[in-house]
Amino acid sequence: MIDAKAFCLIMLLALTATQSHAQFTPAQPAVSAIAAPEKPATGELILYDGSLARSRFVAQAGSWGGGAASEVTEIKFKGPGSLKVDIRGPYEGGRVDFQKGPGLPKSDEGAYLVLYTMLTDQQQTTATGIPGADIPTKAMPLGGMAPPGAMESTEPGGTPGGAFQPGEKKEELEHLRLAIFFDQGMGLVERYPIIVYDETPEGWSTVAIPFAAFTHAPVIDGKLRRIAICGDARQTIHIGRISIVRDTTPMQGEIRRPSTRDERHDTEIKLGQDVDLKLFPEVGMAAIETTWDFDDKDGIGVDAEGLEVVYRYKKRGTYTVTATVADIANQKQTISVQYTVTVK
Repeated sequence: MIDAKAFCLIMLLALTATQSHAQFTPAQPAVSAIAAPEKPATGELILYDGSLARSRFVAQAGSWGGGAASEVTEIKFKGPGSLKVDIRGPYEGGRVDFQKGPGLPKSDEGAYLVLYTMLTDQQQTTATGIPGADIPTKAMPLGGMAPPGAMESTEPGGTPGGAFQPGEKKEELEHLRLAIFFDQGMGLVERYPIIVYDETPEGWSTVAIPFAAFTHAPVIDGKLRRIAICGDARQTIHIGRISIVRDTTPMQGEIRRPSTRDERHDTEIKLGQDVDLKLFPEVGMAAIETTWDFDDKDGIGVDAEGLEVVYRYKKRGTYTVTATVADIANQKQTISVQYTVTVK
């Protein structure tokens, strides 16, 4: 277990942090959808699946700071229950401890920590209104993730971690803040956006955080012992599964017209008529940002954002619409998807 003294030592080491890699190496899965699958992905290493008692890693849940985490049975994913995590701020949430956690990974290429989540008390942030993402991918001090019961960072000088203020209040949970602890050392992601592209009818969706997005202490060794989960607003979430998935599949997508169910790569409209377009992405575990350009004749710019857009052309002609799909964590190569609109 990690006591306050050991945590402070880790924080001091982190002040001189250079990015290292604490990565798991499960087998390559066939991952092609954001929504939680009916069956675990091939090669998915499941840490928690609805029952702490049944976890082969001997898991326990507890509070982090002034937050709370407990197992409940009234809300379920695929297992008999879920973790109810009451997030009260960037340093207050819940934690999951593992007595027999998995060992350190060998490579983080395509490796994601995946939380199958259900948000309550608010509507989830959808991909048509993506908040600005601020994901650390370079080495930086790890101060700011305070130990249980503490409200301030042990990092000397400055604000705690730079991502949140202790007294900051927000109406909606937009970002998660996570720390992963090993026998020696830890990793931290300051803020990772909660973006929902698809969800099950019951409301379950995934938050997949690449291990490359975590900044690490100089020395990390041993087995995974703890995952601490906080966020940027007061919010209750349920977690039905925690797993580690490897996904290196390239992104792809298709543009269609939802109103006509047009699956072709072109359409014809009349002058003065709106054209509705929607990107149907297959991006695996990547969290994406989608921008649109409605006329490539003047270069590719940003005319709109989100998965679904509506546009009206002012002149007759043939136009090439380009949707640019970017992985906000820079783990997968950006792609461009095109569609032709002819205005009569």
